[in-house]
Amino acid sequence: MIDLDINVDENGNPLAVEALKHDATKIGDVEIVRGGPGAPAPDEPPAPQPQGYDLDIDKTGAEECLPGTDCNFTITLTNNGPADFSGPVYLWDVVEPEAAPLVDVIGTGWNCFDLGSGIQCYNPEVTLGVGESIEFALTLSIPDGYGSDLLTNCIGIQWLYAEDGSVDARPIQIALTLYGYDPGPIDGIFGPQTQAAIEQLQADNGLDPTGELDDETLALLYPGMVGIIGDLDSSNDLDCHDVETGEPTPIHSKWKSHLKTGSPHNKAQSHLKTGSPHNKLQSHLKTGSPHNKLQSHLKTGSPHNKLQSHLKTGSPHNKLQSHLKTGSPHNKAQSHLKTGSPHNKLQSHLKTGSPHNKLQSHLKTGSPHNKLQSHLKTGSPHNKAQSHLKTGSPHNKLQSHLKTGSPHNKLQSHLKTGSPHNKLQSHLKTGSPHNKLQSHLKTGSPHNKAQSHLKTGSPHNKLQSHLKTGSPHNKLQSHLKTGSPHNKAQSHLKTGSPHNKAQSHLKTGSPHNKLQSHLKTGSPHNKAQSHLKTGSPHNKLQSHLKTGSPHNKAQSHLKTGSPHNKAQSHLKTGSPHNKLQSHLKTGSPHNKAQSHLKTGSPHNKTQSHLKTGSPHKKVQSHLKTGSPHNKLQSHNKSGSIKPHNKAESHNKIGSIKPHNKAQSHNKSGSIKPHNKAQSHNKTGSVTPHNKLQSHLKKGSLTEKPPAILPKL
Repeated sequence: MIDLDINVDENGNPLAVEALKHDATKIGDVEIVRGGPGAPAPDEPPAPQPQGYDLDIDKTGAEECLPGTDCNFTITLTNNGPADFSGPVYLWDVVEPEAAPLVDVIGTGWNCFDLGSGIQCYNPEVTLGVGESIEFALTLSIPDGYGSDLLTNCIGIQWLYAEDGSVDARPIQIALTLYGYDPGPIDGIFGPQTQAAIEQLQADNGLDPTGELDDETLALLYPGMVGIIGDLDSSNDLDCHDVETGEPTPIHSKWKSHLKTGSPHNKAQSHLKTGSPHNKLQSHLKTGSPHNKLQSHLKTGSPHNKLQSHLKTGSPHNKLQSHLKTGSPHNKAQSHLKTGSPHNKLQSHLKTGSPHNKLQSHLKTGSPHNKLQSHLKTGSPHNKAQSHLKTGSPHNKLQSHLKTGSPHNKLQSHLKTGSPHNKLQSHLKTGSPHNKLQSHLKTGSPHNKAQSHLKTGSPHNKLQSHLKTGSPHNKLQSHLKTGSPHNKAQSHLKTGSPHNKAQSHLKTGSPHNKLQSHLKTGSPHNKAQSHLKTGSPHNKLQSHLKTGSPHNKAQSHLKTGSPHNKAQSHLKTGSPHNKLQSHLKTGSPHNKAQSHLKTGSPHNKTQSHLKTGSPHKKVQSHLKTGSPHNKLQSHNKSGSIKPHNKAESHNKIGSIKPHNKAQSHNKSGSIKPHNKAQSHNKTGSVTPHNKLQSHLKKGSLTEKPPAILPKL
């Protein structure tokens, strides 16, 4: 069947509830007959098959809940068989047309989480024999000013796979969100954001981040669900409950137009209108119609399957109900009295082989005359209620409640599944004096929640249960438990939580205020102490040396814009590392004058003048063009440093490396010997001034003039 109902509102926006409803059995839908899947391709694994049980979900609740109040819903999960069920159960709950926040969940083993677009409920261990049920309750808050006069709440069993064996995107997105990843909107589409979240999950858990949903990845998200495609009948895997919310701004809902008198979509009128494609009588008789009465009575899984509707609770064709309905042709009491009826009571009681033969029906299991049933019949001498009160009766209620091994033992019946005295069920039943929610709120009740939390010695004493090992409320365990509303890691990240890590770090007066704890003496987060503590991740010395640390000394010295950038701090005015200031600062290890004189310093003046390759080596700097110590340039430069200007130093008395011309000419052993008397007589004298040679040398500055001048 293909669901062709309109699943969008008047603005074209999708209605999640309508899309979830598997209601492809209504007029206007189309039936497609498909062949079997055939054999899988040679290299293709067979698709997962449905399990051998049928889980049926049912949702009930109040008929009306007004805005500004809480609304309770009861969810019942039943195993229709034929096999037993044991394993985890995941459910997805949606409220339309506007959301109603989750307030509370009541039921052993059930955890529910409100994700905004829906609520996921989860029970890790559910065991149901054939015919057995399990219940839990949800409380939702109807917001003030709710924008619709009708609230629809639908809940469905959440399977991992579609019918073709492919993985369904919606449950994957829900689980990723609950584990703290961001798959984007929960829309059932494997988009880039969902793919990225899957890859991050795989990387965080040591798997190859392929983004592919293999069995290992699915097992991280849904333990115990891998390979389970669904149950035998998907038609009962979803149920909805409508609640009136008063009379706010009217909306054009599908259900309202089906009931509105005069509407062209009025359901009753279109079923009766001659020529209408929705005419009930014609579609029941039309060959090939999905509503053909004969075919739908025989079709497995159809909501009109005759055998199933006879057994279905609430169906107008329920066999038990039609037997009791006044005026029904199947009314049991009338057919028992009707002459000639095959169900005539008098004749069937006497007829040999009849299923109603009186003698046989007393012994037959399921017979209305079964001895066990007569225990319940008013006026019967075997009436159970009367024998419960009769003194001396072996069925006396008070005695059987206390008798060990009795099927009515009070303690045992409190634990027995399906018993009307089952403790868990009576805790959830509305109006019961043992209703858990009501007794928790009732003033003076021994189970009053607020009082028992404060009562010394109470097993529910809040302070004691927080400290008790193995308690579900143990503070330390709940801080570590995945999915717990008190999970420490999740509450640290949850926006608006009083334990939100980022907010508490900034909140004034909070014991976790970041600024205050950094300054508090004795705090494990004291900044000064943690900088000195060996092994601390904030140890100053270790973080300066740790590769990749934002405080790594070598990296921060090179990082552009860092307050510790070496080049910038050398130039920054007022910085303790300002190069110019530290060169002049007395006592600084970088004081220029002191380091020039310090033995072993790389800046020692004497050593650097002699060190090969040093930019300050004396011989190299005397020859280097542009150097302030270039010998040739400084000899010619007026006012040269350590004045070596040749002309000036020749005339200066007491000149450095005394080159005073007059003094050095007369000084015996003068540097670059210029002693006048010696150099005039020395062969090969520097800038040869050998008196005899230079006087004879053509072109010499000191060439001797001829003895007789030529006549003019």
